Amino acid sequence: MRGLPFRYSPSKVCAAIKQTNRRTPVIMLTAYSSAFAAVSKVVDAFIEKGQDPTVLLRRLESLINLRSHIHPELRSEYVIFADSSRHYLDCSDGVCQLLGYSRAEILNLSVEDISYRSQDVITLFDEYRQRGKLDGEYVLRHKNGQPIRITYRSFVFPDGCMAAVWQPIKK
Repeated sequence: MRGLPFRYSPSKVCAAIKQTNRRTPVIMLTAYSSAFAAVSKVVDAFIEKGQDPTVLLRRLESLINLRSHIHPELRSEYVIFADSSRHYLDCSDGVCQLLGYSRAEILNLSVEDISYRSQDVITLFDEYRQRGKLDGEYVLRHKNGQPIRITYRSFVFPDGCMAAVWQPIKK
């Protein structure tokens, strides 16, 4: 990578891309699962050699779609996007910090995975999809297992985008 102002390393290249344009999805394709630890904070998705190629295509398509449009209701530090099967598609840096996961890790999780009371998820998510919006208080699970109380406002937009804005509840 001639002309780069630093010694080549995947994490430095990813970080440089992020600095140039934060909305550009950075996806790492690799044969080495150990590479994830070095780049997890700067890549949006991590695809290992041998995975189904449709995983890469779906992930790339969803990241491009989500980052190419903006809904004014979603201007917040804590924003997360999901699909109709309750799997996460993208999130803000604030969500990553709040939950203790990297973005690449969150994109491999579902709503149930970060819910403190996962048995409530299906009922609440179905109500949300039927009504087109839902708000209230909820308890999330940090990566270390600790509960995180939040208020949330979730939206289903006419273009099909499904997203929520969170606000941590101070103790």
